[in-house]
Amino acid sequence: MTRRNPESTRRAQECIYCLRLLEAPEFNREHVLSEAFGRFHKPPMLDSVCQKCNQFFGDELELRFARGAFEGMLRYQNGVKAPPEGAINLQYVEFAVPEGKGYWSGVRLNLVNEGNGLRVGLVPQAAFFDQDQQRWIHVTEEEFNGGFLTKRPDLKKGQMRIHTRSRQEHEAFVSKLSEHGVKYEQAGELQPSEDVLEASEMEVDVTFTINQGIRRCIAKYVFNYLALVAGSEFVRERDFDVVRDYIRHGASLRIHWLSKAPSRYCTMIDPHYARPAVTFSP
Repeated sequence: MTRRNPESTRRAQECIYCLRLLEAPEFNREHVLSEAFGRFHKPPMLDSVCQKCNQFFGDELELRFARGAFEGMLRYQNGVKAPPEGAINLQYVEFAVPEGKGYWSGVRLNLVNEGNGLRVGLVPQAAFFDQDQQRWIHVTEEEFNGGFLTKRPDLKKGQMRIHTRSRQEHEAFVSKLSEHGVKYEQAGELQPSEDVLEASEMEVDVTFTINQGIRRCIAKYVFNYLALVAGSEFVRERDFDVVRDYIRHGASLRIHWLSKAPSRYCTMIDPHYARPAVTFSP
């Protein structure tokens, strides 16, 4: 059974996010959880989010969360969305060969769809040996163009490797390095990428970023669910303004973590509840 947020009449009401008093035509139906993560037979919906807020969330928070975050990769893996052909850009997810794999340790990878399923592919890159950290630092062309060597000019003088998928790509990358003042001299034969990438199975390190935009999007889903189960009038209370401002505007979310919950907070939840609570500062 799906519980819906009841709105007895379609009269003027306040949006639960911007708190503007608007007429019924200014509202549209809001999915508690974005359709990007799957469609339900009877999806839980809200009637208390205005069109302006709904559009903002879709364009500024949910789009990047669904396409660029770790959840975006899961959408492709589980068939919720068909992956695009070729290299897939996941802005907040990075793939690499794990440490301990010799020559290939730390090499950057990407997700690729070649029509017969997802696999990892090699990102053209240069690796610089950091003497202080005693490890290889792998840098992509995009990072070169973003000024990486301006921040680490010391790396130009040390050992360097180039990882590419072909001789032609290798030569193009060497040319790109020279534009950034890096002189590369090849010593020995090129290591074919097939040695590591053509295996039927391979271990990959996955690193994903959870930034403020992603946290705000997740907070929005939680707030939507609270409105669904507790009602829109409840979440319009001013006690939720700090959460509302964080979701809608990215305002600082000030939270006090209490090691011992005062009794007045305990009684709000359950008289017998005596575990630490989370409260918001005024």
